Amino acid sequence: INYHGGKLSAGDIILEIQGQKISGYTQKDANIWLKQVSQNGAPVMIKTVPSTGSLPKELSAFLITRFKKGSVDHDL
Repeated sequence: INYHGGKLSAGDIILEIQGQKISGYTQKDANIWLKQVSQNGAPVMIKTVPSTGSLPKELSAFLITRFKKGSVDHDL
């Protein structure tokens, strides 16, 4: 891996690969997309944010109110 402005760190959350937002992708789908855009050896832009280990309290509180208690989404 050659870096041009930043580095990937273990635990980083990948937001975009080559401009494609990957929120909701499975790891397998994200890997397929990464292989597809990097197959010719061209540089690939990856946008990440560092993982803090937990959701911010404001976001966690918001998400809890968005899903029915007892649902899979609420439990996540």
